[in-house]
Amino acid sequence: MCCLRPQGPLLYNGVRDLLVENLDRLAKEIISPVFPSRLESDLMKGRREDEGILEAVYTAWSDYTDNVKKVSHILTFLVRPTTRV
Repeated sequence: MCCLRPQGPLLYNGVRDLLVENLDRLAKEIISPVFPSRLESDLMKGRREDEGILEAVYTAWSDYTDNVKKVSHILTFLVRPTTRV
């Protein structure tokens, strides 16, 4: 713990930047491709596109939250106090 404290801002900023990059990547790879490229008047097609967008957002958000949980577990392990027996 004493080794991480002086590097706290560097660690925080690095993790934050990586999470932002990951979320941007997920948005570009998963969400952007399913957005309609033009307006359609077909109601059923619009509903299918809406469902596709919702599924993409759910997939991207699930991936992101899973990654955040993993990072949280790693950081918790790194900063846990060590006790001597």
